[in-house]
Amino acid sequence: MANVISGILGVRGYDLATRRANVVTPANFSIGGLMGHSQRKYAKAIPVSSPTEFQTIFGGYFSSAAYAPDVVEDFFNNLAGTNGQLYFASYVGNNAGTIDAVVASLTLLDTRVSPASCLTLQAGYNGSGAPAGGLLQYGADGNKTGITVVTGNRFSTTVATSGVAVTGKTGDTTLGSNQIANVTGASSTWAGMLIAGTGIPSGTVILSGSGTTLVISQAATASGTGVSLTITQITFACASVADIEVGDAVTISWSGGSASSGGYLVASVNGPANTFTVSGSGLAAGNYVVAADAIVVPGFQLHTWRIDSKGVVQEVDTDLGSQWCTYYSGVSHYVGTVFARSNYLVVSVVADAPTNPVQAQPAAIATVTYLAGGADGTTANTAASWAATLALFDNLPVRFLANCETSAAVVQVAGETYCYNRWDSPAWLYLFSANQSLAQLQVTGQGYQRGGKVSGIAGTSTWGYKSDPYNPSPVAPYRAVPSVGAVMGLAVRVINKYGIHYTYGLANEPIVGWQDVYGYQALADTDRTTLARAGVNTIQNLSGSGIVLRNSLTPSTTVDYLFSNALMMTNYIKVSCQGSLQATENYPLTYAKLQADRSAIDTFMRLLWSRGSNGNVPEGETFGQTITQTANGAQSASTYEQSVSVEANLANNPQSSLSAGSEQVWVYFMRPAPAQSIRIGVGIQLAA
Repeated sequence: MANVISGILGVRGYDLATRRANVVTPANFSIGGLMGHSQRKYAKAIPVSSPTEFQTIFGGYFSSAAYAPDVVEDFFNNLAGTNGQLYFASYVGNNAGTIDAVVASLTLLDTRVSPASCLTLQAGYNGSGAPAGGLLQYGADGNKTGITVVTGNRFSTTVATSGVAVTGKTGDTTLGSNQIANVTGASSTWAGMLIAGTGIPSGTVILSGSGTTLVISQAATASGTGVSLTITQITFACASVADIEVGDAVTISWSGGSASSGGYLVASVNGPANTFTVSGSGLAAGNYVVAADAIVVPGFQLHTWRIDSKGVVQEVDTDLGSQWCTYYSGVSHYVGTVFARSNYLVVSVVADAPTNPVQAQPAAIATVTYLAGGADGTTANTAASWAATLALFDNLPVRFLANCETSAAVVQVAGETYCYNRWDSPAWLYLFSANQSLAQLQVTGQGYQRGGKVSGIAGTSTWGYKSDPYNPSPVAPYRAVPSVGAVMGLAVRVINKYGIHYTYGLANEPIVGWQDVYGYQALADTDRTTLARAGVNTIQNLSGSGIVLRNSLTPSTTVDYLFSNALMMTNYIKVSCQGSLQATENYPLTYAKLQADRSAIDTFMRLLWSRGSNGNVPEGETFGQTITQTANGAQSASTYEQSVSVEANLANNPQSSLSAGSEQVWVYFMRPAPAQSIRIGVGIQLAA
């Protein structure tokens, strides 16, 4: 019996599987969120990458009372070449959260003598950002979408090989047998034809025939003598089957027997042999095709039309309108598949099963016929009515959020409250009403001020002046638009270029896309100081600098949270750590895990210390190096250890918490204050 030595004697090296340390990956903080009024409305926040894509999805300029198209354009203009993404959510009419806006729709009828419904068309969108099945478009704008239907043949071919007529045949069946005996004149030319009769299972076809015997595809279920046999043609040899697919409805015109035509569904296609087989019953007994008889695949084109802002009717989605569609699913030309790329329609098939399957397709419509019934629903006039729009951002990684349509205090406060209650606390950009005086701005700003942590960035004293898209005259006055889109885009630009620790009031990073500012600029430093103390940020048009955001304050009166970078740095660190360590959830909560998580966060913080969030920041700047002084009076910048603390020990992880499965890692950091008040003292020094 062998002893307990199990390994091979001697010293050997071998490879271990890779073991990865926990790593904190920086979160993307270039994502904004805007809500407002748009021409086309959906119950979903959709990502857009440019003003052009916004207009494709949500429509363009449609009402001078709506600011969403302006503000979205401002966001992208102020990225100024840096990367950024925007989610937009349109207000959909609702009553206390229940949508009461209505989707415009139209039902198309088939081609039977007594027509039945075959397609339902609803206003909607199927492009980028839409889920499978499309997004329904709510509101009266859907009534501006119309359609025409053109009918015709998607594919045409001819019979290549004539069929045969088989009538008046009888035979003897035997239970369990695949042969039928005593059939007069059984012929191999019957192969592939459908056969029916007592004791013959449905769908049985003839495999071969000779003399008085037929071989069939299914065994008989009963014995019989002199059984009457019905033999019909279901397989057709054609000049081409290039565009015939399984599931297609085809029209077959035959000239053998009782000359006529009928519609059938294709069950199988043999491309190399140029044959296809129809399902169910084929040609009636005694009828057959003759070479050169016509076989066509009927189809229809669904053309989409829109009434534009000037009342002009134009065709849209022309690439889809040029395609021949079929009613039946499973075919590449299926109307539901073709229009799954439509920017204006959500198409669904109504169950329709006429005896002639060709008649299931819609009838021709020559004159533009419009969807109807779309209605906007309850107007957005309360915080409760906007709450449903806020909720559309619930699971989206937006870092900034704003409502560009109303400065109503209850709506703005509800927006910040929503952000505050989210675990990732996106920054709410407040919108103040336009053209207020110094005194009015003080009252407005102070109305939002409070002590402690906040999740908002204060509103601005001015709006922006832009060329008016509703008045193309070269002497038309400028249009005033809210500042939230420009400020949001500017914030993303500054984060990308300078780092998460910067506030956004930089003289060398002006607002782009405005011709001027509208409202009180507070050009005197004393007035700007007054507004800053009241929680109002100032935008000024400065000679040599352009239009500049002069400060970036929050509504907080507590110095810890006074500047916007305190909010954004906290969120950045929190979101990065939470997202990266999510994978370790439910691992055994050991001391080793606790220290591994702490180490991952500490490494992340040290990288921020050494090079910032964008990799180009001078060492220590991210955490605002302070001046330290030793006992002998020597001064130096603070170190990482003096600026950052990552704690995971018994102090915040008592054994009782660990035993309950609760782990805590605390991160404290110093944030840099922006140099917003610079005083330069100059004096004369006299010789001794």
